[in-house]
Amino acid sequence: TLSYTTLFRSSVISNYSINENFKNVFHSLDLYLHKKLFNYNFKLYPYGSSTEFLSDKDSDIDIFLDISQIETNEQKEKFLYNLLHFLKKFDKHVNTTISTRVCVITFKYYSFNFDMSIVGFCPYLHSVLIREYSLIDPRFPMVGLAIKYLKDILYLDKEYFLNSFSWMNLLVNFLQDIIALD
Repeated sequence: TLSYTTLFRSSVISNYSINENFKNVFHSLDLYLHKKLFNYNFKLYPYGSSTEFLSDKDSDIDIFLDISQIETNEQKEKFLYNLLHFLKKFDKHVNTTISTRVCVITFKYYSFNFDMSIVGFCPYLHSVLIREYSLIDPRFPMVGLAIKYLKDILYLDKEYFLNSFSWMNLLVNFLQDIIALD
């Protein structure tokens, strides 16, 4: 059996290479979309586990698409239509979820799964806070990966349990209040 130390070391090492792959694929997607949609002023921001040192081989890449600089609703609608058109060249099964709270486009680019959020900057900001904490406390990435691993093998990712972001917030609280660094 593997020891916890071996598991953590292998997770951190593989996590580094996964993050490098995510960065490369994200950069490639960003260049591709800006080349194809050069008439529009937009920005892509990665967030979530791929930027927090908490990704594993099955993690998707979360992206916030900022189209606030596109002035009219008609231009935004045309931009989104064109965006979907170009994404379908990579993935015939592009999926969109639109509600009053969230608009997410799910697609595959090369071998990576992406979730692109269009409405709402809050998930991106929350992710930045988690990332900052992972840079401050060296225990956070290792324990966070262990929690994600245990959550997956114990099937705690169903609709009645907490999502990964909530687990990471609980971990931050635990590390700050229960066993704080000196």
